[in-house]
Amino acid sequence: AQQMRTLMEKAPADTKSLRLSIKATGCSGNSYKMEYVGKNEDEAADDIVQSGDVSLHIPKTVSWMLIGMTIDYVSDNLGNSKFEFINPNEA
Repeated sequence: AQQMRTLMEKAPADTKSLRLSIKATGCSGNSYKMEYVGKNEDEAADDIVQSGDVSLHIPKTVSWMLIGMTIDYVSDNLGNSKFEFINPNEA
């Protein structure tokens, strides 16, 4: 949640939260993307997961695919950092 909070601190002024989108990529599993949700965007099509003071919007059409998923923020020895999505539902 800390890195998501950091993203929100750097977000444009009209941002209310983050959205996790998912795209099937065939045999290699799924591709995940974090994006900002604007204050005026309709959130009726989203499930909203709260972690402390950070909200994560997940489209209802794919939320069932993410049950049990863990999102971590990792850094390697070279200083590269990224979100890591560990989804037990991927084959």
